Amino acid sequence: MFALICVAVVLVIVYCYASVHYSEFGRTINKFPGPAPAPIFGNSWNFATCSFSDTYHKLQAYQGVYRPVLRFWACMSQAILFIRDPDDIKTILTSKTNLDKSEIAYEAGSRALKNYGIVFSHGK
Repeated sequence: MFALICVAVVLVIVYCYASVHYSEFGRTINKFPGPAPAPIFGNSWNFATCSFSDTYHKLQAYQGVYRPVLRFWACMSQAILFIRDPDDIKTILTSKTNLDKSEIAYEAGSRALKNYGIVFSHGK
């Protein structure tokens, strides 16, 4: 019985992983350069034991290797794109179509920058 439950859990995890990474969304995100993600954990394992300053330095090193856009998979289903080019950032933040911005990142960015030269939109 225990083996059957373990097999079922593994199958559900594999299904969830495949449904994200092999969907249209996952294939699109994987076109961006970035380090290879580990199954289930994504790239989170790279930063599991890092302090804040070590994390910053690792991100800077990755951004030097993977330019101009860096892709990370956080855990199984969350994709993170780091974009450095100001023109690309402006294009993304001012886009009103085909873009679903993360509410958490959007709110944090708009509060931190207080509308200093960057236009934020919700796609409305």
